[in-house]
Amino acid sequence: MFRLSPTALKDAVNKKWGCARCFWLRIRHRIRHPDTGLGKIHQQIHDWVYEYLDNRSLPQLPAGRLIKSELSVRSQPYKNVELTGYLDGLLALDAGGYAIIDIKTTDRPEYVRANYSLQLNVYAYCLNHPAVSDKNDSNTNYTPVKDLGILTFTGHRFGFDPPRKGGIVGEIQWHRISQDSKMVEVAIDQALMILQQDCLPDSNPNCQWCQFYERIGHDFTDFSKKIADDTINI
Repeated sequence: MFRLSPTALKDAVNKKWGCARCFWLRIRHRIRHPDTGLGKIHQQIHDWVYEYLDNRSLPQLPAGRLIKSELSVRSQPYKNVELTGYLDGLLALDAGGYAIIDIKTTDRPEYVRANYSLQLNVYAYCLNHPAVSDKNDSNTNYTPVKDLGILTFTGHRFGFDPPRKGGIVGEIQWHRISQDSKMVEVAIDQALMILQQDCLPDSNPNCQWCQFYERIGHDFTDFSKKIADDTINI
């Protein structure tokens, strides 16, 4: 059974920025890149939005109330793959059903639909096909998922409110994402084609991590041979 996060799944299917080699190493051999994290200010923006939505609403969002933040979700297996992740926020809609929200800080909000549609649909898939587990929060019935989208914050300038307060002033936008469970299943099929390979896959020429390893003289050919000979314990 393979367990895949939205980030890992995106790495498998994104032809421009994803990398089959890094994905294969991460999932099959648990070799991960160093975790750079969200960044403190990014996480603080998340927390401020959650705090605001606890008692109020944003007109950009679907009408409803925030009932969960940082919700752990996990799906039923599909073709030997289990999806897992943490969605930023879940709204109980006034009209019934639920809406998934993801928060992004970005200076290019026009690209979020193209870049993160798969991520949002993975979350929706997990809620619509929840894992059966008494210990998993996603086992709670949060269906039907009727809406999903990305709330972006784009900082434009520094604002000062005398005498002692200042802050980042910017724009917030809601980007609705179409639900597409087929997108998720197709992505899983593509990921499995990579994971079922016994040899190290080719790198994406755009992969900055692979470029870094090659520049410092890491020999992937030797590594691949050691895996094939089963002489390396990872």
